[in-house]
Amino acid sequence: MIIIVKNFKETRKVAKDMEERAKELFEEAVKVVQKIEDAEWRSDALREIAVKMAKAGEFEEAVEVVEKIDNAHVRSSILSWIAEKMAEAGGFEEAVEVAEKIKDPWRRSYALRKIAGEVAKAGMEEKAREVFEEAVKVVQKIEDARWRSDALSKIAKEMAEAGMEERAEELFEEAVEVAEKIKDPWWRSYALREIAVEMEEKAKELFEEAVEVAKKIEDAEYRSNALRMIAGEMAKAGMRKRARELFEEAVKVAKKD
Repeated sequence: MIIIVKNFKETRKVAKDMEERAKELFEEAVKVVQKIEDAEWRSDALREIAVKMAKAGEFEEAVEVVEKIDNAHVRSSILSWIAEKMAEAGGFEEAVEVAEKIKDPWRRSYALRKIAGEVAKAGMEEKAREVFEEAVKVVQKIEDARWRSDALSKIAKEMAEAGMEERAEELFEEAVEVAEKIKDPWWRSYALREIAVEMEEKAKELFEEAVEVAKKIEDAEYRSNALRMIAGEMAKAGMRKRARELFEEAVKVAKKD
C-alpha cells in the first residue's frame, strides 16, 4: 500500500512538472513568434499556439495569446472557438467572459449561442435562456441584414433544440422579417432558403417525435388516424416521401385492426 501511494505521488509530481514545462515552452514560443516582422505570419503563428494551448486546457493563457493577434477577424474567430471549448469543458461563466471580448457581433452571437447550448445540456434552463437572450441582443448590432437574419435563425434553431420552442418560433419569424427587407433578390432568396433549412431540420425532428408518440397508442384505430394526420401535415411541409411511408404504415395498422 505504501509503495502504491509513493508511486502515485511520484506520478503526480512528474505530471505537474510536465505541465509546468509545457507552460514554459508555450511562453517561449510566444516570445519567438512576436519577433516575426510580417503581421500576417505573426497572426497565424500566434493563432496556432493559442489553439494548442486551448486544446491542452490552458484556456486563460490561450486568450492572452489571442489578444496579441493584430488581425481582428482572426482574433474574433479564435476567441469564439475558445469560448465554445471552455463551455464544453463546463466553464460556462468563464466562456461568457471570453465571448464578451469578441468585437465582431456575428462571432460574439455565435459564441454565446454555443455556450447557451452547452448550458442547456447541463440542465440549467434559466441560465441557458439568459445567455440565448444575450446572443439575441448582440445580433441586433449586426448591420448587414443577411447575417442578422442568419444569426437569428441559428439561435432560434438551438433554442428549439433546448426545448424553448415558443421563443424559437418568435425568433424564426423575426429572422424572416429581417430577410424580407433585403433589397438584393439573390441575397433575399438565399436568406429565406437558409431560414427554411433551419426550420425544416427542426420540423423533421418534431414530426418524427410525433410519430414515435403515435406508435405508442394502444388502440389501432386511433393509432392509424394519428399516423394519417401526421403524414398529411408532413406532405404539406414538402416531406412527401416520408409522408407516403407513414400513410402506408397507417393503412397497415388499420387493416390489422
